[in-house]
Amino acid sequence: MIVKVEFMYEEDTEYIRCPAKVGRNIRQLQREFDKWYMTEKKIILIGK
Repeated sequence: MIVKVEFMYEEDTEYIRCPAKVGRNIRQLQREFDKWYMTEKKIILIGK
């Protein structure tokens, strides 16, 4: 798997090659973060 590493304050974009297991872990972390973010967003919108 190839992972794109990019920071808003840097002009260069880096690509790194990593094992598939790392890619699965990155995708899992992204899903967990998205789930957490949407839950927090709902809480803020509802006002709890």
